Amino acid sequence: MKQVATKFFVLSVLVAALGGQLLAQSRLPKSANVSDVVGKISPEQLRLLKAGRSVQNMTANDVAIIRGALGNPALYRPIGTLPRTTATVSAANLNVPGSYATIQAAINAAGNGDTINVYPGLYNQDAANGFDPTTGGAGGNNFNIFVNKPVTIRGVNAVGVPVADYNSISAYVVAARDLPTFGADAIFVQADNVTITGLDILGYNDPSFNNKTVEIAGDHFTMRYCKVHGLDQAAAVYISDWHYDATADTSHLQSYRFEANYIEGGGPDADGIRIASGAGWSGPAANRVITGNTFTNAVDNIAFVGPGAEPWDLYPVGAAT
Repeated sequence: MKQVATKFFVLSVLVAALGGQLLAQSRLPKSANVSDVVGKISPEQLRLLKAGRSVQNMTANDVAIIRGALGNPALYRPIGTLPRTTATVSAANLNVPGSYATIQAAINAAGNGDTINVYPGLYNQDAANGFDPTTGGAGGNNFNIFVNKPVTIRGVNAVGVPVADYNSISAYVVAARDLPTFGADAIFVQADNVTITGLDILGYNDPSFNNKTVEIAGDHFTMRYCKVHGLDQAAAVYISDWHYDATADTSHLQSYRFEANYIEGGGPDADGIRIASGAGWSGPAANRVITGNTFTNAVDNIAFVGPGAEPWDLYPVGAAT
């Protein structure tokens, strides 16, 4: 019996080693199309993957790593001694309109760190209802696009290449509704660590008051290669710190970067970028960068607005570089 058991163990090791070699041979280059390997997987499986229960939208490199781990002979041990392993899943790519009809639908399905690819087209049907602009959770305010997760939203061309020049934009975002009621905008960025690139963005055209096009309340925001059109009211881009600590006199929103954008105020009453309500009052100015942008048709291309400029401007703001 001992001899039979020994032969079985040796055979198991050989099979494991051979399996490892075969799996290693099937590793994919980063440029490979992972959908050819894992097949078509539903958006819901992305959520399951992040809970460690399924697979969705991994990069070719991720597949190679997992295959390599499965093919490692060291992992083939007698039952009862196999160690627990944890798979690290990279951020996913969510495609609009391929997998999601609207940008907001993709945001709702996304996890932290995911990338939302916005393909060429007109996006004027987004709706985000029942959110709190301070917490990012459930609340009583409705929005057009509400970004409450640290994600990247990027315009891409017809073959999925990210836009790297605002003259090459082919994805157009237009606010569908005159919301939120506290000051309409096309996109409200509530979360920290959000990046938006390669989109043409236009607010809702209210003949009475157009307010803002993009409002940022989250720290470490980045915008590149976008066209943002104001409509001759507050600003095309409005930055304010919803979490300013008045007791400690410190900002939550301490950093941002605007690079190589086209920003249109829309008339003599609007600013291009308006920094207000405690944004950047604390933290290094070197972390607040506005560079290489084209401004047009604004009363002030960049406005730093201190307390008292408007009734809601309560706190001081810091400089940018």
